[in-house]
Amino acid sequence: MIRSAIDALDELAVQHAVLREMMEHCEALADEVDIGMTGPAILVQAVARLRTAFDEHNRFEEALLRPLLGELGELGDVRIAGIVDDHVAQHRAMRSGLDAAPTAALRNVLVSLRDHLAGEERSLLARRLPRDGA
Repeated sequence: MIRSAIDALDELAVQHAVLREMMEHCEALADEVDIGMTGPAILVQAVARLRTAFDEHNRFEEALLRPLLGELGELGDVRIAGIVDDHVAQHRAMRSGLDAAPTAALRNVLVSLRDHLAGEERSLLARRLPRDGA
């Protein structure tokens, strides 16, 4: 249960770290597939786990994004709606890419996902909101 905005931001940071670790594992497996060291089945399983974790993260984040942006108090409702819509569209595009079979396509979506997480951290997570009552 999330008690405050800072707790939500902390949970997002943890989820981002888990996603990054899963992405690195997928990338390492893709390297192994590319050089014939392993078959694609293990990579397919790892990508399936990444897809599931990414879907769970997106549900959590998308439920929190609008209220968190609203708490910043610097953006109007129309601007917040646009940011949320753009953000959700990015999630959907990356999720679609995680369905790609070739390792090159997977690598492209992993780069996109890394950039996306870094952008979130610059714009949202780095701006720690004061704890309630602090």
